[in-house]
Amino acid sequence: MSRSVTGQYEQRVQALVNVINADIAREGDRIGARLATMKNSLKDDNNFRNVVVRGADRSYVLDLRRQRDAHVRARLSPDPG
Repeated sequence: MSRSVTGQYEQRVQALVNVINADIAREGDRIGARLATMKNSLKDDNNFRNVVVRGADRSYVLDLRRQRDAHVRARLSPDPG
């Protein structure tokens, strides 16, 4: 009896490990896709390049950050409808 309970427990633990690994892989893919999108949008952005390379006015980058934060907040807000 003890062995069967231990075996069942180990199977449940392994099943949970598999679920966690799958979740991590999906999240990694999602983050990778978002980073690729950012990379593609910023690579031709001369204003961003001026801030990063030349130390130009940082307000442009801060505005990008505010826009991103607003977008994230909008996605996290409950749907009013």
